[in-house]
Amino acid sequence: KDGKLRLLYEGAPMSFIIEQAGGKATTGFVRVMDITPVRVHQRIPVVMGSPEDVDECQKYYLESHDVSLKETCMARLEGSVKAA
Repeated sequence: KDGKLRLLYEGAPMSFIIEQAGGKATTGFVRVMDITPVRVHQRIPVVMGSPEDVDECQKYYLESHDVSLKETCMARLEGSVKAA
């Protein structure tokens, strides 16, 4: 399944506010504010919070040996995973 938050209406606006307050927002692999929308209601996974907490969470994504985890996340960003 895709992530829970819609990029244009929820993910990007909250990410902008969190980054302005000194925090970070990522999908686990990509900074949310760097994502170019491909669909109006595109959903994305999001990890938001203090830089330390987000870095810790992202570390687990990057160290994961689960190839399908990164493939699925990147497919979501490209819009190739359809919402159920």
